Amino acid sequence: MSESWRQRLDRRRIEIGIDGPEYDYIKKYIEFYCSEADRKCKKINMNKTVDEVIESMTDAEFDQFTKAVIDSEHKRLGFDAQASKKKKKKSKETETEEYDNVELKEAEIPA
Repeated sequence: MSESWRQRLDRRRIEIGIDGPEYDYIKKYIEFYCSEADRKCKKINMNKTVDEVIESMTDAEFDQFTKAVIDSEHKRLGFDAQASKKKKKKSKETETEEYDNVELKEAEIPA
């Protein structure tokens, strides 16, 4: 059974360095990230299914590929990972769990 991009992301997210509010944001808008991953997989090899392309990647290749997918979608959707990480770091210093409530307005959600 093949592993989808979403499943492998879930398994590799700590190694890639995605957690907390950034991972919550990705899960909330996962369909946009999956669509971008699918598009990039088809660019890699149109003769294979998306899952076959994902399965053929080493962990290092997958991690690099996934970082590119996430970076491009973060930019397109307007998520600021640095602001989120700064907020998380500050909350650790004060020992509170406060995160930016990053949401897209309905008009900003791509079709």
